[in-house]
Amino acid sequence: MSNTFQLRLNQEDRSTHFAYILLQRKPELGKEFEKAFDVKFGINQGGVLTFNTSPQNEQNVRSGFSKLLTKFVNNNTHLTKEDIQMASHTRNGQQSRQSQRNDHRDNRSGGGYRGNGNDNLRGNFGDSASQGFENRAPYKFEAKTEGQAVLKSLIESNDITFGLGPAGTGKTHVAVAVAVDMLNKKQVEKILLARPAQEAGEKLGYLPGDQKQKLDPYMRPLYDEMTKVMGKEKLDRLMSSGVIEIVPVGLMRGRTFENAFIILDEAQNATKEQTEMALTRFGNGSKMVLTGDPAQTDISKDSGLKWAAEALKGTEGIGQHQFSNKDIIRHPVVERVVSALDKVKAAAAALAAAQQEPQALDKPKAPAAAKPPKNA
Repeated sequence: MSNTFQLRLNQEDRSTHFAYILLQRKPELGKEFEKAFDVKFGINQGGVLTFNTSPQNEQNVRSGFSKLLTKFVNNNTHLTKEDIQMASHTRNGQQSRQSQRNDHRDNRSGGGYRGNGNDNLRGNFGDSASQGFENRAPYKFEAKTEGQAVLKSLIESNDITFGLGPAGTGKTHVAVAVAVDMLNKKQVEKILLARPAQEAGEKLGYLPGDQKQKLDPYMRPLYDEMTKVMGKEKLDRLMSSGVIEIVPVGLMRGRTFENAFIILDEAQNATKEQTEMALTRFGNGSKMVLTGDPAQTDISKDSGLKWAAEALKGTEGIGQHQFSNKDIIRHPVVERVVSALDKVKAAAAALAAAQQEPQALDKPKAPAAAKPPKNA
């Protein structure tokens, strides 16, 4: 006999995101979980995930979900079918005895869904998955696409590398992962994360606070990527000591960075002058990665990223990789959005070019200069 149970999800310990991956982003993993744990997932909304299984198997499902979530959070890695199968093999022994105790308790209370909050994930498996990333195993980067693997290899083998392409391809994450790995291996002494403080329709002057507070929204994506790789506590500690520095591009002027890993993110919003200035900050023992999408620039001037990438293409010690829409690893709709908008922009550009051609053909020619009379 199968009953319907509910599992409360918690945004803080990323259980909501984990459920999304199992059921929507990677449905093949969700089906593997259902098969391994003899369960059928139902709806997932409002922070609650429903599932159908026998009362005797309920706790096994909860424990399996919790175990895999803990691995997902602490290791910040991508689960495989093998991980799910391995977790299902641990249902015997201590977990089974705990399940029996829970079943006995549930039978006394009438079984079914317990609405007293005990099914909150943190309540089920303690605080291990909600401790953040501070006690996790060292982060291990695994390329999700061939493009990411190529970019990683180029960064490792070149002094300066350009990672070009649409948003959602993981360009910044690859650069950050390599930078942190080199820092951990003491191959560099410092990581410098730079971004143009370019307004995309917003006005910095209207934002509250001092200069740092005004710039924080622009630097936030870099904070987020660094937190994914090393955890907030370590990031804060290294930023306080100056080992990791996050600055607007304009504040790089006049400095030279030696034995440093420099990432210029969203570089399509840097001008030619800013890009040239940043490239000349490069010192001995350093690496630099410039990431961005020249097609998405928010500045009125020509993008310095596009200009520099074209000018330096083929130069010794400089690598370059162009991502495509197929490399996008965000929600599948993002790739469809980018592709659709690219078609619209291409059609608009073609129409503008067609409208200019007749004007060029109809433009009257200037009268020829009169020839001087003979014997003048």
